[in-house]
Amino acid sequence: MLEHPVLRRNSEERMDQEVKDVLSKMFSGRSSLALGSRDHWFGQGWDDLSGKLENWRTTSGLWDMAAKKRVLGWGAVDAVALLLGFALVITGGILNGRRIVAGMPVLLAGAVVAGVSIAVAARSWELDRRTPRGTALWLQVEAFRRYLADPSTCPDELPVGERADRCAAWAVALGVESAWEQAVSATASRPAAGRRFSLDITDVLLVAVVLSAASPPSSSGGSSSSGGGGSSSGDVGGGAGGGGGGSW
Repeated sequence: MLEHPVLRRNSEERMDQEVKDVLSKMFSGRSSLALGSRDHWFGQGWDDLSGKLENWRTTSGLWDMAAKKRVLGWGAVDAVALLLGFALVITGGILNGRRIVAGMPVLLAGAVVAGVSIAVAARSWELDRRTPRGTALWLQVEAFRRYLADPSTCPDELPVGERADRCAAWAVALGVESAWEQAVSATASRPAAGRRFSLDITDVLLVAVVLSAASPPSSSGGSSSSGGGGSSSGDVGGGAGGGGGGSW
């Protein structure tokens, strides 16, 4: 019978109050929580965690928030230009229908304004950019993802114990869990069947941050993403351009 992973609530001595609040909401008085089915209290805690991560994203210094504010400002201008374009198209169509000479130029001008406005609105999502520090941390995360996808590139032995559990959480977050599982299974330290991982709130934060930090950079000159970079990435990275198991 397939067993689902189990989260166990560990000691909270070294946790700050925000982490304790998230844990209290997720576990709701329980000492453990089995994943794999819908849980109301875990969902509430996860929503709370998402809000905290979004707040962290805006204050982390990993994203160019000034550029985002400019995009929002230009978004209002773009909306006005779009309405103006549609108004010119309608006016030009009416004038052209009445065989007034100015009708066609007005119609064409409106079509151009509306088309440009629509194009700008459709491409505005590419304007989110990471700061230089954010880009450096993303490169470290990408290097670690490549290591997890092919651990044979590093001469060091695979991690064991708690460190192996954390690497497993990273592998799931970065979408290379299958490759990592195969690499671990090929070693003498293969985990026993039906093993239950004991993950604390650090691992939950780790997965949530990396899911947003590991999205590929945009082709617009900056690096676009739907989420934040990941302060925990800096701690785990341990060096520019990592990728070896020893430095993670």
